[in-house]
Amino acid sequence: MTVELRALEDNGTWSIVPLPPNSHAIGSKWVYKVKMNANGSVERYKARLVAKGCNQREDLEETVHMQLPQGFSVKGEYPIDTQLVCKLHKSLYGLKQASRQWNSKFTTSLLQYGFKQSLLDYSLFTLNTSSAEFVAL
Repeated sequence: MTVELRALEDNGTWSIVPLPPNSHAIGSKWVYKVKMNANGSVERYKARLVAKGCNQREDLEETVHMQLPQGFSVKGEYPIDTQLVCKLHKSLYGLKQASRQWNSKFTTSLLQYGFKQSLLDYSLFTLNTSSAEFVAL
């Protein structure tokens, strides 16, 4: 959990803010997985923080506030009665807009490399060079 929390903080995934008036904070949960070696022995234990996107109320462009994850400690001084939440700047697994944002970033990257997006199938990208033709689907 500690490694995952540190990675999320280092990537600027959220900032800690007081919950704005008339706002709703979605929950989060930890998903655990045991990664095994080919011989069946345990390679490592993994933890991933997942947002409970089923509780989202608005559209895909909303500002998302999430309750502080279990195991997260806040540094700094805040009034005792302040409800602190994570204001998300990037998507987490479980959010309704996560796949859309991933696809948007992927598309932007391919276009920057010179790929052309098909007008008939938006998931088809082609790149023609003097020596080869590349297709990404």
